[in-house]
Amino acid sequence: MTDSASPQFDYLIIGAGAAGCVLANRLSARQDCKVLLLEAGDDLTPGREPADIRSVFLVDPGVAVIDLNSAFADTHRSGVLVEQLTVASLIQTISVNTPNLLRVKILVDGKERDTLAGHADLSSFYDVAAVNQLATQLQTGQ
Repeated sequence: MTDSASPQFDYLIIGAGAAGCVLANRLSARQDCKVLLLEAGDDLTPGREPADIRSVFLVDPGVAVIDLNSAFADTHRSGVLVEQLTVASLIQTISVNTPNLLRVKILVDGKERDTLAGHADLSSFYDVAAVNQLATQLQTGQ
């Protein structure tokens, strides 16, 4: 027996890390999908959550620098896909909100770092168009 007042979802995603958030975002973009994203993290007092992104700088026309908190980077799950999804999510978020953005550099605590958690290369600038094209391909399954 089902309760008609109970919400119904097409997808249940457990874990609101980088991959879970990206997946939930992509699925919920379809108007015919109902998505529930669950996260069981620490119970933090509102307003006392640590900032994962320390700052975003627009340093030149078309160039941005994202400065991550070291706690975020140091505790990020290691793995090629999860790290790439995090980087893509960061770049897509800033590019949607910053017209004509061409390149993005990611720092950790204001310093260069080789990788996010062992895989995603942070040593050079990311080309925004290439990242957006890759994200589109992942969305459409091409």
